[in-house]
Amino acid sequence: MLTLGAGSPDETLSAAAWRTEQDGKALGHIFRPAIDWLFAALFDDLDHCRKSYESERMRSQLPGNYRADAPASRD
Repeated sequence: MLTLGAGSPDETLSAAAWRTEQDGKALGHIFRPAIDWLFAALFDDLDHCRKSYESERMRSQLPGNYRADAPASRD
């Protein structure tokens, strides 16, 4: 998956956009609003990037049998 900045290879573009915006990076300030607008317009999914970031942090995207053994995040 393509990420912004120095993201993890499996980080979604949406999560990376939220994270980089929170870090004050220009690409995050450009991509996060655009992605959120697109998901709101097409799927009625408000605040998509923040929810994607939180899902990554909680490892919600992983199958259940992988969550307990998942390595800690690199913050």
